Amino acid sequence: MIGTSDAIPLRDCKHRKNMFAVSLAGSAIRGPGPYEVHFDTGSSQLCLPYGCLDKSKVTVLAENVRDCWGHKADKVKGQISLAGRDGMTTYVIDDYVFYALKHEDGTDMPDDRTADWSPAIMGAYPCPEAFTYLVAQRYCKHGFVYGIVCENQSGEIADSWDACKAYLKIGLDPSVADKLNWHNYTPWFAGQTELHAVNTPGWTVRLTFPRANGKRIPDIVVPDQIATIDTGAPDLTMRLGKDDPHRKEPYKQFFTDNGPSWYSTDKCRVAGNGVTVEVSFTGSSGQTSSYRWTVRDPEGRYVPNGLIVGDWAAGIPWAEATETPTNRLNLGNSIYFFIRAHIWDMANRRVGLYFR
Repeated sequence: MIGTSDAIPLRDCKHRKNMFAVSLAGSAIRGPGPYEVHFDTGSSQLCLPYGCLDKSKVTVLAENVRDCWGHKADKVKGQISLAGRDGMTTYVIDDYVFYALKHEDGTDMPDDRTADWSPAIMGAYPCPEAFTYLVAQRYCKHGFVYGIVCENQSGEIADSWDACKAYLKIGLDPSVADKLNWHNYTPWFAGQTELHAVNTPGWTVRLTFPRANGKRIPDIVVPDQIATIDTGAPDLTMRLGKDDPHRKEPYKQFFTDNGPSWYSTDKCRVAGNGVTVEVSFTGSSGQTSSYRWTVRDPEGRYVPNGLIVGDWAAGIPWAEATETPTNRLNLGNSIYFFIRAHIWDMANRRVGLYFR
């Protein structure tokens, strides 16, 4: 087992409705109590409303700039900390650089710490500007690693978000490293020196369909995928192929237009009731691990939330570009139902997954 006594809870918020969130403290945060913020492995910046900050404890580096989401903000620095679940372990960065959010008229965004939702976000992507990266760099006892460790109340695969517990783990005991299926990286961009974990290679997705009119429907198999693992996106989102098989016979009957609100577009469809999704990952050693689930209708739907399929020429899950080729899929946060750990190893430039 991977120890979580010193790990940081991601599923124990009092107010936020985000699937993953952390409770921030430190002298930069105005009291009383911590400030809960969405935890997003798909981005890197920390962006907080000015109203939740103690202005006497932060230094303004630049006024009226934009964060990565386009919000007006001041670029500031101050002390930010996270606490482990044991109540004794604290991870602190004294002069962390982040963004204090404003309204477009220049007034401060108010303190919204008791709201269900907030534009505030903590990016946890493994790069030097992310708070989690700097914490791991400072506090790791073994190597230079961090990631998400999952537990379920029953010890089995969760059947609801309430049964799924997750923690941000700083460092990794060497005895656990042998349990992970690792993929070693080569840089995606020319001249790149940092781990580019947004493009994790080695993935295959297989879709299996119910029989139709007594006939077996051939599987759809999509190999050689590059994956993003993003706690900010619940659904698996991908393209299936140049000919968009989800819009043609015999497959189109198994897909629906009833997608989530953020993908309400005619450029994608959603896998419907009875479609089984198998996701497999092959590490650098040749070891293959996998998980699977069957999509159910909205009344009896199994978690994770679903499979969103973008048309080949559509910008779903991303517009095609050098860093977002058509074979890049987004695993979303559904993967955390089926793995024990997802670890970034910056020292050895690799990503490891510990499947159940």
